[in-house]
Amino acid sequence: MCVELAALPILIDLYLWPVTTAAIPSDGRLLLYRESPPPRTGLAFMPLLDQHRTPDSTGADANHPASILLLVQLAAKYLARGDGQRHVAITRHLGFPSGVEIVTLRQILDERVDQAATEVMRPAINAAHRLLDLVDTVTGDGLTRDGGPPRNAR
Repeated sequence: MCVELAALPILIDLYLWPVTTAAIPSDGRLLLYRESPPPRTGLAFMPLLDQHRTPDSTGADANHPASILLLVQLAAKYLARGDGQRHVAITRHLGFPSGVEIVTLRQILDERVDQAATEVMRPAINAAHRLLDLVDTVTGDGLTRDGGPPRNAR
């Protein structure tokens, strides 16, 4: 999920968890609960997640605009972090076997998400473009979608 906070895109990993196996990982913090909180576990988040993997192996539809939006953001995040291995793994889902630069991520967003997007997705698409602007500033020549410098750099 990508939300806007102070005009910056913020990526949030959101996991829906069945109440029967819900637990607070040792490295986690409970932000909100409606009833009594789940028990705390001795496992960190990733080992806890691995312990309760879903048996559903179908995965998300890689061609759905929401999936493409998510994958573009993840590819940009790993590009900014310099994590080439994860960047390439994510871009494979987008149909590019060896990783891509920001210009290609912009093209994917414009061609495969913008045209198919509903009005409800528009804020997320705009936030994703700002994320690409930010990553481009950090990793490259700092040009925005329209070819000019980011608004905060003017």
